[in-house]
Amino acid sequence: MFPYWLIFSIFAVGSIGKLRRNATALPPLFLVAMVFLVMFIGLRYEVGGDWKPYLLMYDMVRDADWSDVLTQNDPAYMLLNRFSGTFNGEMWPVNLVCGALFCWGLAKFANDQPNPWLAVLIAIPYMVIVVAMGYTRQGVAIGLMLAAIPAFQRGRYVTFFFYIIFAAMFHKTVVAAIPLIALSTVRHRFLIWATAGAMGSAIFLVFISTFLDAMVDNYVNQEMNSDGAGIRVAMIAIPAFIYMLAQNRFVINEQERVLWRNFAIASLLMVVGLAVSSSSTIIDRVSLYLMPLQIVVLSRLPLAFPRNGRQNGLLIGTVIVYSAFIQFVWLNFASHAEYWVPYYTYFTKN
Repeated sequence: MFPYWLIFSIFAVGSIGKLRRNATALPPLFLVAMVFLVMFIGLRYEVGGDWKPYLLMYDMVRDADWSDVLTQNDPAYMLLNRFSGTFNGEMWPVNLVCGALFCWGLAKFANDQPNPWLAVLIAIPYMVIVVAMGYTRQGVAIGLMLAAIPAFQRGRYVTFFFYIIFAAMFHKTVVAAIPLIALSTVRHRFLIWATAGAMGSAIFLVFISTFLDAMVDNYVNQEMNSDGAGIRVAMIAIPAFIYMLAQNRFVINEQERVLWRNFAIASLLMVVGLAVSSSSTIIDRVSLYLMPLQIVVLSRLPLAFPRNGRQNGLLIGTVIVYSAFIQFVWLNFASHAEYWVPYYTYFTKN
């Protein structure tokens, strides 16, 4: 487990620093740490619960015709596998590119927070270790969504839509995030809503409708359930509750307030959905796209509730301890932790 705690410790130490009130250029040491995180994710070997299914995907398309690859589900991910197969690169080039895309989006999102180190630290126990290193395609989609959110908040709507379309080419379920973000706009509402509706419909028709029946059959008709779904939903519901109680402390403008209010409401609805749904898996997977709220609320707590007009160091420590607790519990007690422990790379494999 040492590698997991090493990467956690790097960002924990970096978190104990001065808070920023405005986004600036990321410090060089932070960028070095993010490169290390990319390698940590991308060079893993036989790590992650879906390692074997992804290996089967790689074997399926590594020698396939290019035209056939484009007709597969999640075409961007399949193209990466095909390129890697051309150069006999095995799985690590695919995972390295996917890790880089995820970390790039996470870094852009973290740069919008007052403490980028703390923002990434909050993401490590689940978003990084479980999602980016386990659900590779959905991890890339979430990373690109993270990059899309700052673009949306700055009114760069073309960039926002490009990122979302690109994300959908890795995992179609990112379409679930479109209404939450698009409906939060406070400017050009009709144009954004119309564009988001058209884009969501196109993504549905092109990427989703072809396998919707299979997804419903797997998740709903067979009542598929995920171990620990209740804990993971609670992880987003708690910050959602905090935000709804004191939302004006966490945001700097109306655009942000409405955006994260939408995420908070959706997060609380996941609790209801988990209680009434016959399949906890579908709730679990959709809730992954609500995790940015957890980063926003927890990383901004020290600034939202200052002490003597200054950053609240006690709250920074509390967030670090909370994140360490989540990581400890998952690595030691999660039913699928055996697929992550021990950690191997392509250089240390047996």
